[in-house]
Amino acid sequence: MKRPHIITLAALLASSSLTHAGEVYTSAALYYADYRGGDVQVPGGGSYDDSIAGGLNVGYTTRDIVWEIGYLYMDDFEFDSPVLNNSQFSMQGPQISIGGQRAFGEKFALELKVGVFSWEAEGAYEGVDVGDVDKGITPIGTLNLRFALTKNLQLYGEYMYVHDAFLDDPLNLLGAGVRVAF
Repeated sequence: MKRPHIITLAALLASSSLTHAGEVYTSAALYYADYRGGDVQVPGGGSYDDSIAGGLNVGYTTRDIVWEIGYLYMDDFEFDSPVLNNSQFSMQGPQISIGGQRAFGEKFALELKVGVFSWEAEGAYEGVDVGDVDKGITPIGTLNLRFALTKNLQLYGEYMYVHDAFLDDPLNLLGAGVRVAF
């Protein structure tokens, strides 16, 4: 798609969405993080254990469009191998997304977002902190289902897919969070 088409599309989305009153929100979520580190060349094999993750976001939403910026942290993914002990990595960084939402009655809403995650991985090898081991910018996709407790307080379940993370392997995150609108 050429640049003028992208600008036109963005202007149309913004103009149709901004005619409706929007709201600013903040959210926090905890995730189960599944990393399938594929090609690890270690005698005797090995694999990465799952981890936990957390995210904090600030966003703006209208009736049907969502803009969001946040920070995502994934705790240590430990490498399980008969040869290597105490080896792991963690990831963190900012993310930004845009998406759409659809309300189903007064209480439920479904949200689909796409964006980018600018991550940095830090690691340890045989118990020795080796600092930054990799970094990148990768596409992410998010799907969540929200339930409104009140007009300004919502709970949600969320699935996030991180396309190319550490060693160019994907990450799957499944979590729950709370959103407060102002």
